[in-house]
Amino acid sequence: MQTVAAPELIFWTHIAAAIAFTLFAVHLGVSWRGGLRGAILMIAILLSALWSGLTAAFSVTSSRTLYGAATVADTLRAGAWLSFVGLWLKQLRPTPRIVIAGLPLPSVVLGLLLAGGVTLQIAAQFSSLAKDNPRLGYGLSMGQAILVLVAIEQFVRNTPSQARWGIKSLAAGVGAAFAFDVLCFSDAALFGILDGDLWGIRGAVHGFAIPAIALSAARNPQWRFRLAISRRVVFHSAALLAIGIYLIAIAGAGYYVRYFGGEWGRALQATLMFAAILGLVFLAVSGSLRARLRVFISKHFFSYRYDYREVWLKFTSSLSAQHERHPFHERVILALSELVESPGGRLWLKDDHEQFVFAGRWNAPETSTTFAADDPLTGYLTKTGWVIDLHQWRERPDEFSGLDIPRWLEELPQAWLLIPLIDADVLVGVVILAPPRTPLDLDWEVTDLLKTAGRQAAGYINQIRTAEALLESRKFESFNRLSAFVVHDLKNLVAQLSLLLSNARKHRHNPEFQADMLETIEHVTDRMRGLLMQLREGNTPIDQPRSIAIHPILDRIRKAKSGQRPEVQIAESAPISVIAHEDRLERVIGHLVQNALDATAAEGKVVINASAGAGSSVIEIADTGCGMSEDFLRNGLFKAFRTTKPNGMGIGAYESLQYIRELGGSIDVESKISSGTRIRICLPSADEPGSEIGTDG
Repeated sequence: MQTVAAPELIFWTHIAAAIAFTLFAVHLGVSWRGGLRGAILMIAILLSALWSGLTAAFSVTSSRTLYGAATVADTLRAGAWLSFVGLWLKQLRPTPRIVIAGLPLPSVVLGLLLAGGVTLQIAAQFSSLAKDNPRLGYGLSMGQAILVLVAIEQFVRNTPSQARWGIKSLAAGVGAAFAFDVLCFSDAALFGILDGDLWGIRGAVHGFAIPAIALSAARNPQWRFRLAISRRVVFHSAALLAIGIYLIAIAGAGYYVRYFGGEWGRALQATLMFAAILGLVFLAVSGSLRARLRVFISKHFFSYRYDYREVWLKFTSSLSAQHERHPFHERVILALSELVESPGGRLWLKDDHEQFVFAGRWNAPETSTTFAADDPLTGYLTKTGWVIDLHQWRERPDEFSGLDIPRWLEELPQAWLLIPLIDADVLVGVVILAPPRTPLDLDWEVTDLLKTAGRQAAGYINQIRTAEALLESRKFESFNRLSAFVVHDLKNLVAQLSLLLSNARKHRHNPEFQADMLETIEHVTDRMRGLLMQLREGNTPIDQPRSIAIHPILDRIRKAKSGQRPEVQIAESAPISVIAHEDRLERVIGHLVQNALDATAAEGKVVINASAGAGSSVIEIADTGCGMSEDFLRNGLFKAFRTTKPNGMGIGAYESLQYIRELGGSIDVESKISSGTRIRICLPSADEPGSEIGTDG
């Protein structure tokens, strides 16, 4: 071999190609799912890595043996590409007209050429033939490159036009690399010496074919590779390439202006550079340009227009993102418009009165237009589920048989695409988008994506509405529950006033009764005022729990029940204090005492006992009444709206338990039929350290 190439150039270009081919072969091996064509493609890539590595090693050692091994590897690599093309041609024409020894003619020819080429290269490189006549080796390398080019030409020619889209990148990449080999070795065969610059960059030239091969492998699932090329990477790479070309062109123009502009050369160069930078900024922020670039890349580099994983993740994120700038209705429009590069749109949603009302807009003027759920347009959308291009409808209305576009929609400015939002075969809403930033071919892929996205958006809208309805229902439930508690307490206060009124007819001239009546009325008035405030503010008490004495509460309860039989008795005990709301605790104890009175005959007993325990205070209410069954204690006593009284509401016991638990206490009940009931209320004692924590809120 004779060459004047710099060893450093040969080494670095070929070692870089060897690394690139090796990594690509590993990636193909990981993603390979079986299949002969995929196996041959990987063999071709591995042989390319071997050839590049041997050539790099030769550049360092200048070993004749390494050069011969690299040349043989190069021939085997060409044979692998011939085998790959031959297998493809066999798939296209599975029944060849000429068969030799049971094998189709193309396979026989390729096999003979491969075996002959390898034999000749071995004979030439590992004998004195190549040394004495270097043109022979160069001619063989040129011949194998020409043979690969002929095979690739047949590869493209015999592939149906509709399938060429998948193989044209491989044909272009590999064909360009072997065309460079023809140039390199034809020059060497002519002059008897390799051109150092051409041969030195040969590794890099063949390495540049890797992206083209990867693109075809990703486009052809029958090759059994699970490859995925990121659209984002392709988009940004194309954008950077375009920016680089733009800057090079501007630099060239600036150089020309600088040196040929005369006295104004520097000024013109500065003006040109400023205009170029301004233009670059404008192009970088141009949504229309980005949209056109995406469409171009999708058309020419991918089998599908969209990267569905990325599109669906972005669509879902746009719908669910909580952002003050874009409320719920705007997010629905924004998510759909991003799929087709639309700059704006409007949304109509069906309300409770079966009317579609204007619900939101994004980069579009408002409108007050409404239409009924039984409108012909809504019926057509519900029946077909079609995404309607209004421009296409105006040009070819016969393609939309039965569609009646209302006049307001025809006159609506910037109305382009009508997307139905359907969930469970029910039309939830309609989105009308403005024309896109760049012309868009509304093919089946786009319409299918929009229909699916519309159903997703409709489900999201229904989910939001259901959540809002549930929240409203819970608010009403909370209000109704609070109202029931208030009504129950009012019932007790009314009963207390009724008892006072009945006693007033007998003792109205008694000064002591008059004083007691005024005190009772004042107490009832305060209680009713507190109930109204609680109803207005909600279920949370207005004031915080504080330390209160128990015995004054018990005395007031005994006094309030003095007109009933049996009389309430309070056992003697030491004063105790608990952390609670005085009026609410009095209401709870009074309710439990009233239940005991209602369950006990006039000759029976109702006794209240208050005592201090270890860290807690206990209020015990015992009666000798009719008692309760175990089933009622377990399943009915503290359940809301469960009662055994003819005029009861079933709220008092439930409210009592909830409040005592709210204070951190408990209620225990012991009862037997015909033997009476004992209720123990345990509350945190106000005398314990840390018991005042709740008083600060």
